[in-house]
Amino acid sequence: MSEGRSPYQEPGFLYAPPFSTAGAVLQGVLGERRLLLFLRHLNLAGACAAVWVSVLILRWPLAVRLLAAGVTVGLSPLVGNGLFLGNISLLVSALTLAGLQAAERRPVAAGVLLGSGLALKPLALPALALLALSRPPAGTGRARRVAALAGLVAAAGWLLLGLQHLAEMRSRAGGMPRPAHNVSLARALYCFGLEPPPAVLFGLVVAVGAAYVARRRLAGPELTVVAATVSLLALPIIWPHTFVLTYPVQARALERGVESLRAARADELPLRIGGLALVLAAILSLHGSQGVGAAPAEWPLFLQGLVTLIPLAALAGLGVFAIRRTRPES
Repeated sequence: MSEGRSPYQEPGFLYAPPFSTAGAVLQGVLGERRLLLFLRHLNLAGACAAVWVSVLILRWPLAVRLLAAGVTVGLSPLVGNGLFLGNISLLVSALTLAGLQAAERRPVAAGVLLGSGLALKPLALPALALLALSRPPAGTGRARRVAALAGLVAAAGWLLLGLQHLAEMRSRAGGMPRPAHNVSLARALYCFGLEPPPAVLFGLVVAVGAAYVARRRLAGPELTVVAATVSLLALPIIWPHTFVLTYPVQARALERGVESLRAARADELPLRIGGLALVLAAILSLHGSQGVGAAPAEWPLFLQGLVTLIPLAALAGLGVFAIRRTRPES
């Protein structure tokens, strides 16, 4: 882009115009090598922040949360995949999760975080809609709507950078169902011979999420779980590192599984142990989602679709389990 060419001449470029515009400016100031190092460190910081925001919603002792965060950053293949590829999804996930968690306490700042993340890479566009439509605990509804509005304003402001390329970015919204490492619902449906328009599939998933949050009172952590789950299921393109956005879903589901086991009577132990084992297996399937793209290319598409559905079904199951104790209120 620094040479006057559109970044969308590169077939695999999927970022929003502000990222390429700001990147071109920074490359002119720092040079290519320093810019790459800067982005790598920024991405690592994003991974650490995303993990920390996710474990903050737990009620476990601080030492346990620190240990869980350290193990996740150090061992999660999702973090490794993002850092290896230099993908900015780790930073965007951190901005999104921090914004969702801060929406009720610092709505304007939260909106700026959410909008900035969307302007860099629109991974969690449904989060703004769910934030605005959610039915929160008493007294926090206005803050959530302010955060959603601030997010829209912030994203719109960022989009003024590289506005001339906005139409080209929209042309990439059709998804990429053919690559095997695209772990999305759109890819799975493609493997089953179904190709609904990405906008229709996106709208249907978001509509289901919006209907849910509009009729149930959700505290901040529960809304974060729903927003992350809906965002990932709605996206037409999901690379494995995008599942970093699901860390709060994993953390909350694991906490609920452990709580259920601790509260079990003796005769309930086998069932509760089995439930916790399922939660752990689902979490591991998300961390191992990179293996979906390793399925042999000669496999029938139907079988590839089934493999692609494994982490998606795990995400949906974890999301439901993580908020299962929330009860509708009048």
